[in-house]
Amino acid sequence: NVLQIRTAQLTQEEAPQMRPIRKQIFLVPGAAASATFWDNFTNVAKEDPRLAGSDVVRFTHPTGWFSSPDIKTIASDLAKKIVAKSDVETHLICHGVGAVICQDAVLQTLRSGHSQALNVGRIVLLSPPTSSWDLGIFGELPKQSVTKVPGADLSYLANLQKEWFLRVKDGGDPLVPSAFKKGIKVLAVFGSEDHVVTKGVSDRLFDKVAIVPGTHVGVAQPSSRQDLTYQLVTGEIFKETR
Repeated sequence: NVLQIRTAQLTQEEAPQMRPIRKQIFLVPGAAASATFWDNFTNVAKEDPRLAGSDVVRFTHPTGWFSSPDIKTIASDLAKKIVAKSDVETHLICHGVGAVICQDAVLQTLRSGHSQALNVGRIVLLSPPTSSWDLGIFGELPKQSVTKVPGADLSYLANLQKEWFLRVKDGGDPLVPSAFKKGIKVLAVFGSEDHVVTKGVSDRLFDKVAIVPGTHVGVAQPSSRQDLTYQLVTGEIFKETR
């Protein structure tokens, strides 16, 4: 599940802008994503010379509706994979419920006091749920009991967001010891034709919010490097994080 991008050729114009830092980019899908969900993104990334030498990792999880294992268990698996390569600058690109998995993974690591092992530069959330209502939708789609998913607990996402403010947003609360918090910039991208999740209070939750043409799924499937979402994503990845 690791796409090693090593063959792209630099043009004379792009070579000077190339950052000689190896990056690790995790692609985290949402509920019921197919094995080909990230194909468009990885195909475009292979042709992007700025990513030469970097690893694009498709994080996989059960493709059901998170009745078992639940989001917290999946997030724990993601957290372990991120920390396992703490010597590499890591970026997270997540879609739908994958955004919640990502946030939970970051918070699990910080709760354990391992902020130094969390070498995360940027997080980009594509079509992220911003309310418990949004999250509950993913449990109801297959017409199974919504009580089987964390989204059924109306306090789950609200508590996650409160803890995000405490440990991550704007560097975290000054009263929280540095080992238990870490400032990580987050960009949230919503499709103008998304009828699955709502922008809601995202302006307050995330550092930056962008609205682009596209549907809930379409924003995560660029067709070229000129695609607006792809430009936003890579624009974040290549910003200075130190």
